[in-house]
Amino acid sequence: MAAQPLFDEIALGENEREKAGAALLMAQTKVSHIMLSGTFFTSESSYDVFLPEFTAIINLAEIVLPYLASSHQGGDPRFSVDIGVVPGIFLVASRCRFDDVRKRAIEMLFSCDLREGIWDALAVAHVAKWLRSLELEGLADGELVPEEKRAVLSAINIDLHNKKAKLGAMQRGTSGIIQRETSITW
Repeated sequence: MAAQPLFDEIALGENEREKAGAALLMAQTKVSHIMLSGTFFTSESSYDVFLPEFTAIINLAEIVLPYLASSHQGGDPRFSVDIGVVPGIFLVASRCRFDDVRKRAIEMLFSCDLREGIWDALAVAHVAKWLRSLELEGLADGELVPEEKRAVLSAINIDLHNKKAKLGAMQRGTSGIIQRETSITW
């Protein structure tokens, strides 16, 4: 990546704001690459090639999140109109089927207490947890999710004020498309 030398230089510096900003830009670059590539995918298994990028996004988020937490005062979720790390972490939580990385992403969403534009970390943490539970039904620990069990979010209606959501997902079962729905509260 062309920006890697600049990122490495900033990472060695003393300025925490610059480190967090550089890490955020690197994460967003990886997210954009995955999202653009995903428009051409015909199967969810195609995302498996992005394990290094998924891992990097989570590692970069671990640089950004402490900076964001240290710059926030108060008990309410930190709100920003800017899009930061939450969408990227959700991408990992919903598209990465390597469970160690995916669990790290979901745990980050549950703990980061952020709201970035329309992205509420706690709400999407619950969404990702539900998607993961659908995919892991009947699988042994450590077993990679087969294509027919991979769930794609097909409907989402989140009510942040009342802390509830209606969700829909599709799975390509062996006998055709399976539509799953649920209502969740938190």
